[in-house]
Amino acid sequence: DDYIEAKHITKDETYDVLFRLRVKYDFEFWAATCATIFDKTSGQEVKFKWRKAQRKLLKVLVEQAFSLKPIRVILVKARQWGGSTLVQIYMAWIQIVHCTHWNSLICGHLKDTSSAIKGIYSRLLMEYPTSLSPSKKRMIFRPFEKSKNVSEITGRNCLVAMGSAESQEAIRGYDIAMAHLTEVAFW
Repeated sequence: DDYIEAKHITKDETYDVLFRLRVKYDFEFWAATCATIFDKTSGQEVKFKWRKAQRKLLKVLVEQAFSLKPIRVILVKARQWGGSTLVQIYMAWIQIVHCTHWNSLICGHLKDTSSAIKGIYSRLLMEYPTSLSPSKKRMIFRPFEKSKNVSEITGRNCLVAMGSAESQEAIRGYDIAMAHLTEVAFW
């Protein structure tokens, strides 16, 4: 409190600064407070809720990130437990909170599979708090250079390319920093 008074910072401003720091450095907090997903059970848009298996996957992602080596995870998994959702939300956190000009790829065995995963990201952007957006405006995907397969996140200069194993040419020539490859067994 003495620091706040000395710097003439209100408690609300202090809360805002602390919230932003936590959003930047605490992925679990960010996902639970800023990420909205579609709940298949209720049919509603809901804040992301952690499952035990997702926490185990996150532990692997964080350990690899802190090792300062590229993150590489091969998930051999049961369907519908939220692995792809977590991976996509983690990649979104990197692009939305940490990096600009940091491009990602979503590639499935079929284009529809890639579209479904990109839908997770689209929903997250639509519901993302504008107060945390760099421009204080809603972030959206907009087509990049009239491409059907590549979108830009407004205000971040990050691209999200969408491809499929059916057509490798769709994403050639882009500077990709992260890739979410799904249903690889069917490639």
